[in-house]
Amino acid sequence: MTINIRPIDREHKKQIVAITSALENNLFNPNPPSSNESADVVEEWILNSKRKPMYRAALMDNLVVGIGGAVEKNLDGYGPFANIYFRVCHNHTGQGIGKALAIRGIEEAMALRLTCLAITRANNIPAIKLLESLQFRPIKCRSPDLEKSQIVFELNPVP
Repeated sequence: MTINIRPIDREHKKQIVAITSALENNLFNPNPPSSNESADVVEEWILNSKRKPMYRAALMDNLVVGIGGAVEKNLDGYGPFANIYFRVCHNHTGQGIGKALAIRGIEEAMALRLTCLAITRANNIPAIKLLESLQFRPIKCRSPDLEKSQIVFELNPVP
């Protein structure tokens, strides 16, 4: 099946909220967002959907199966960066969706000359393996913005 990556829009808001708030899709998040919290965040993403870089929706047969890409952020103790993010619906993992979303985000961030970081939890082995396959490496980063269980990965530029 083909993965179609497109800007986030209101048409798919309910599906995106379901993916970002479902416990099955937050196995490594000790405090997953509620449906209402996710709805607020997704609404902000929709309002900023024309910005670059920005998170995108991954669709298969017009069904949202993932969300991710990159968005510019600022991490206290580090500075501005492109946050590479991917969240895939639990019954669509292992199909290359997270990787496609991450690659799209990396391409947008690099076009804007932004450093690519990804923040995940130390127990999220699937995300860590995906990041390492894309040449991300863990870095030491101390920031009050990070939880104790989170680790930061930086994209190593290809020589």
